[in-house]
Amino acid sequence: MNKKVKKLIDRFGLKKVIGAGILFFIILLFLVSPFRGFFKYYLYDSLHMDPGYFFAQGVKYEEKQYIHYSIGSFKRALKIKKGAFNIDPNNQFQMESLFNLGVVFYQHKKNYLRALFYFNKYITIYDQMGIKNPHEKEIYDVINFILSIDDSSKNAKAKELKNRGNKAYFQKDFQAALDLYKQALTMDPGFVEVYNNIATTYFQLKDFKNAVDYWKLTLLFTPEEIDIYINLALAYETQIKDLDQAVKYYEKVMQKLDPEDPRAKEAAHRIEILTKK
Repeated sequence: MNKKVKKLIDRFGLKKVIGAGILFFIILLFLVSPFRGFFKYYLYDSLHMDPGYFFAQGVKYEEKQYIHYSIGSFKRALKIKKGAFNIDPNNQFQMESLFNLGVVFYQHKKNYLRALFYFNKYITIYDQMGIKNPHEKEIYDVINFILSIDDSSKNAKAKELKNRGNKAYFQKDFQAALDLYKQALTMDPGFVEVYNNIATTYFQLKDFKNAVDYWKLTLLFTPEEIDIYINLALAYETQIKDLDQAVKYYEKVMQKLDPEDPRAKEAAHRIEILTKK
C-alpha cells in the first residue's frame, strides 16, 4: 500500500478516505465532458418539465454530437410514452422538437425510415390545423433525396425481398410478408411501392393505426395517388371511426378528380352520409 494512503487512513480512518476518494472520482467525472453530459442528461435534465428547456438542450447536445442525448431531449419535449405523442400543436418548442427529431435521424443516424415517420407526423399536424408548414421545403428536399437513392445492388436485393413478401402476402402469411417488406425498405428506403404494401398488410392484420401511418408515408412520395386517399378515407370511416378524418380524405379525392369521375361521385356521396351523422 502506498505510504501516503496508509498515512491518510491512519489519520482519518478508512471510511473517510474511501468517501473522499469516491467524491474525488465523481468530481473528476463531472470535469470530463462525456461523463458530465451523462450526469446532466440523466440527473439534472430529468428534473425539468418545460418543453422549451428540453428543446434547447436537444439542440445543444446535437451541436456537441451527443446524438443519443439529443434524441432523448427532443422526445422528452414531446412527452413520448410507449410510442404515444403528447403534443400541443400550438407549442412551438414541441413542434420544433418533432421536426428536429426527423432531422437528427436523417442527418446523424442515417435512419431514413424513422426520419420519415417524424416528418410525417409534423406534416399531418400542420395539415390538420390548416396552417402553412414552415419547414415544408426542407422536408420535401429530404423526401426527394430518399427517392433519388439508386444503388443497383441494394435495389436488386430490395426487389427480391419485396417479391418474397408478395408471395407470403398472397399465401395469407401476413406477418412474414410484413417482415420481408420492412427488410426491403431497409435496403432501399426510396422503394415507394413497399410503403403501400406494408400499409395493406397492416390493414389485413387489423392494425389500422399503422396502416394509415404507412399510407400517409406513401403519400409523401406520391401525393397524386388517388387510391391512397380512398384507402385512408375508408380506413378512417369503417375501422378507426374517425369521421372527420374520413370526410377530409374524401374531400381530397374530390379535389383531385373530375366531378364526373365515378370515384369523385362516390366520395361526394360518402361525405353527404357522414356529415349527417
